[in-house]
Amino acid sequence: MFAHRPRQLEQPLPACACAWPGATGASLGVYALIGVFFIVLYWFMTMTGEDISQFADSSHQSPIEILQYTYSYLPRLGELYQHLVIRYYEPIARLNLSLIPRLADGIFAVAFLYVLTYLALLRRPRLEPRSALSSGIIFVLLTLTPANAIFLSRFSCLHNYVLGYLITAAFCIPFATFFLYDAKNKPKGTTIYLFLSGILTGYSTEVSPAILFLLLGSIVAIRYGHTRRVHCWMIGGLSGLLTGVALFYATGGLNSRLGGPYAIAYDYALNHSNDIRLGALAPLLISHLQFNARSLWPWVVLYAGILAVCFARFKQDGRSEWRRCMLLTGALLLFSLIYLGVSSLIRVDDELYGRYMASVYISIAISSAQFADVLMSHALKVKERQVLVLLGLLAGWLLLINVDMFAAFQQYNGKARGIVRQLQRRPSVSLHEPDLEMPGSPLFNLRQYPILEPWANPTAFGVKIQYLDGGERAQNALPQ
Repeated sequence: MFAHRPRQLEQPLPACACAWPGATGASLGVYALIGVFFIVLYWFMTMTGEDISQFADSSHQSPIEILQYTYSYLPRLGELYQHLVIRYYEPIARLNLSLIPRLADGIFAVAFLYVLTYLALLRRPRLEPRSALSSGIIFVLLTLTPANAIFLSRFSCLHNYVLGYLITAAFCIPFATFFLYDAKNKPKGTTIYLFLSGILTGYSTEVSPAILFLLLGSIVAIRYGHTRRVHCWMIGGLSGLLTGVALFYATGGLNSRLGGPYAIAYDYALNHSNDIRLGALAPLLISHLQFNARSLWPWVVLYAGILAVCFARFKQDGRSEWRRCMLLTGALLLFSLIYLGVSSLIRVDDELYGRYMASVYISIAISSAQFADVLMSHALKVKERQVLVLLGLLAGWLLLINVDMFAAFQQYNGKARGIVRQLQRRPSVSLHEPDLEMPGSPLFNLRQYPILEPWANPTAFGVKIQYLDGGERAQNALPQ
């Protein structure tokens, strides 16, 4: 496509030297605020109705029984992890060993942002301003968009999605760095790493791994057509990914989710007709697509803007940084469009939207962080003092998000303690369903699901619960 220009030597963007006063401290402050957010969040976040229901189911099962159950019900890697660890949680955090899995949740979340920053920068993040700015941009975009459901809503969502996305993003790093700047073969251990992480990636979620296999396989095939070379680690990664996807789709549990009440609740397209031809399903698929994309159109415009700027700047000066940004953004946009198209098989309502569309928001966050980094470094040529000002503004924004989250979750934590005390004192209780809801935080509407949910908790901890004000209707609802 750009053969008329000599290809420049592909090297990662250099990091800031950080010799100027305040750079290291400001960068450390941004990282610290991100880490504090997740540690404090999972300290005050309570178990939800689904978590408590799964606690009751898993507490008397062996790991083998849990493996059999999740494989026959919903074969996600995160679902297995959720059932294995939820037995060690308490509804409200206390200073005992139950804090360990909550601390692990915070580490998972921070590691996830680290890996996403790695993908955005195409190098390891460092204690320097550009890395900190990229991490901060990704954090803001994931916590202040519907994608925050994977972090905030309930522990089962955190374990199902963040763990899977962490493994998936880590799996993508060798492919991204190879194709976008270094073009050097990887160490021998990379083949084993990619094969194993590919299996885990393929087994993590329903849609993303299959699309990833399609895209990476196509890129490898195109490269082979040009160079007649394919490295062993590429074959290892694709083989592992295909194995994981095959294991996932071979389970009976997935079929049970595509029929019955789930198919009705999510308006599964293939249940509408025995005729599965595209022409017969097209009106319903288009209707679903329009509905599912309702919050994404502004981000599509952002994608288009990033691509346009990168293309124009590359044509102007031929810098490899613009080429990398354009190729990565294009790949992420293609992934998002395919994902959105596949999502048209179901109708993604508001309750499901944040976690189901998280893949798209994650792609947007990566692209935005890389574009901002290249823009500041090579187009605007932001000076050191200006970078420090930007870091200060970002740190202030992160502090505001932290305070907003703490105020809301600390208040609901106290409210939930009162509910748990009621359960401990009486053989049966009557609860008003609206009283169980957590109000959104004052500024950014951050919230979690209720500690008790009618569909999940007709009883909790051996206590019979009667739900008032809509409980009968809510009992007909579905979990994630």
